[in-house]
Amino acid sequence: MSSIKEPFSLDQVFNPASLETVEESPVAYVTKACYRADPAREAIAIKSASTQPHFSKKPHDIAKELRILRKLSHVNIINVLGHGFDETTSSLHFWMPFIPYKLRDLLDAPSFSPHPLPGAHRQEHNGRSFAVLARSLAYQIIHAVKYLHEQHIAHRDIKPGNALINEGGVVKIIDFGIALADPAVHGNMDDLWPEPPNEMCFDVATGSYRAPELLFGASSYDPYATDLWSLGTACAEFFTPLRLQSHYDDEEDFEYDSDEERQKRSFVIPTSLELSDPDAEWRRNPLFDVSRGSIGLAWSIFKARGTPTDTIWPVSLNEAMQCIA
Repeated sequence: MSSIKEPFSLDQVFNPASLETVEESPVAYVTKACYRADPAREAIAIKSASTQPHFSKKPHDIAKELRILRKLSHVNIINVLGHGFDETTSSLHFWMPFIPYKLRDLLDAPSFSPHPLPGAHRQEHNGRSFAVLARSLAYQIIHAVKYLHEQHIAHRDIKPGNALINEGGVVKIIDFGIALADPAVHGNMDDLWPEPPNEMCFDVATGSYRAPELLFGASSYDPYATDLWSLGTACAEFFTPLRLQSHYDDEEDFEYDSDEERQKRSFVIPTSLELSDPDAEWRRNPLFDVSRGSIGLAWSIFKARGTPTDTIWPVSLNEAMQCIA
């Protein structure tokens, strides 16, 4: 395998006028671009991040992400088209096919539901089409995760935002920036943030997709099991309610009797909003509520699944023993 730090400049490969930032986080950014030599070719997505620890955040590691992706070959996992290293900024760039559609966008669409919109808002609805599409998407994501685990790699950030869907309906799992490869199989000599067995990073996964053991600072856990938890909560959102909310507000006063009552409704429409409101948009409810932070998320999980016991939560998870009933 060739070095991942081969010097190059983005301007050598891509048309500078075509560069457009489409995603940005504190540790990385993704740019849409066109090739300089052949502008008519399909657009690509360039992921860029620093390889220096003081410009990164544990366990994010773009060099490890690139090494992992170059080892993988699966129809439902994004493929790397090329890469280069900018010595002046110590930044690593790699590029992939540009896919503008995310599972997150589909989940927020009221047409993607097993139920039609109620009353005056009812639209033509085909429950069979929903079932076929949901089954196809779930199968593809499960297939990708199964392949990763067979390669001794845990993704550690499975969520709808990291599942792209191309125009042919094919799912592509992306963002391996915090993935964990078994060092016994893949080695970890070049990792920016090595994670020994008893010093694993628990600040992984996102929001409502985080497994319970991650919420209490576990320094040793099964990363494949946390992937399966995230996978289950993501697929469950195919069937959770959609709620109408203002584009500018994080929360709305739903004015219903209880959380349980809201969850029974397929579509939650606050009395303060109408579908015709220009600022109104649909958002899919997650399976578990993360709006009140990690402790609130734990409460939401335990409320639905029951409080952990010695049987289902082994004593080895010492950091979380305060939650044992």
